[in-house]
Amino acid sequence: MKKAQILSAIALAFALGVVAPVAGANAVDPRTATVTGPEDKKDTATVAEVNNVIKSIKAQPEYQAYAALQDANADNAAYTSEADQQAAIAAAYKTYTGNDYDGTDTYAATLAAAKGVENYSKWAALVNAMEAADNGATSDKQKAEAIITAGEALGYKFADLDVDNWAQNLTDVKADINKDANYTKAKTFIDAVSGAEEALNASNTSIANLKSALAAVKVDARDIDAAAANAAPITELKKLAAAQLALPRGAAYVTLITDVNNAAADADDLEANYTLIENLKTAYKTASGSDLVVVDTPTDPETPGEDGDKDDSKDPSAPGTGIVGSSEGNAATTVSMVAGLATALTALGAGVVAYRSARRSSEK
Repeated sequence: MKKAQILSAIALAFALGVVAPVAGANAVDPRTATVTGPEDKKDTATVAEVNNVIKSIKAQPEYQAYAALQDANADNAAYTSEADQQAAIAAAYKTYTGNDYDGTDTYAATLAAAKGVENYSKWAALVNAMEAADNGATSDKQKAEAIITAGEALGYKFADLDVDNWAQNLTDVKADINKDANYTKAKTFIDAVSGAEEALNASNTSIANLKSALAAVKVDARDIDAAAANAAPITELKKLAAAQLALPRGAAYVTLITDVNNAAADADDLEANYTLIENLKTAYKTASGSDLVVVDTPTDPETPGEDGDKDDSKDPSAPGTGIVGSSEGNAATTVSMVAGLATALTALGAGVVAYRSARRSSEK
């Protein structure tokens, strides 16, 4: 009996001892455990990330609309009418030809009559060549040759040219042209006609840009049409633009536009880049009322336009991290514990059988 009890006790001890190593493999002694946290990490951003944010803001339709409105409002073109420019062209026509304008009452007809004057295109070519000689990007030789070609078409003769000194040639031919009274008279006429035409084109462009920009920020079409029909449409349209830009949403976009125009990434200060991005995102949300969606250029052709590129592939040999990793680790630990428990129970069963067998033997 005593021997059997000793054997049973040994079996039970063995059974209980099997579980301890398995559980102890993952157990932490609270008396010796140390608390560790992630290393301190400063928020940073690359130059490319800053540029992506700027690009994403500029791509937003409403941002573009307010930027266009601000530009149109800043345009300094003065309003001019066809009637005003027609009068200017008619006056230049009379000065140049000595004749009164024929009285045609349309702007297009007045402009056509002015450009139909004999040698108008030739004088215009010479005037343009002379102006290019002062501000063109070509060589002295090319500038001088352009003046000579245009002048010869009008009967000018150029002599004593030095093929080895085109800078001097340019100075000489310009002086010869400028001292001619016919050129001075023709230039005045050409400048008056082209100036009137450019002024009217600039005015019409300004009006069109203001109307388009106001419509894009949803100003009532009736207000736009009424301003455009005014005697000074640019002035009235700019009043609408200024009022729109002064509203809370417009003012917020003005601030955002300024921030974007001044934004500059710093390759040497990645923390400043991160701060810049956060400030731009905040300014965007203030203006638009929504969070900015930053769109990077995707490297995965199957997901174009994604907000950043995501690599979902995983190295199966890599250790688990995060929530998923913890789950995998816990599962492995559970399997080990279950296996250990099964072994323990088997040993325990064997011990019980041995104990009962010994007991029956002693009773006989």
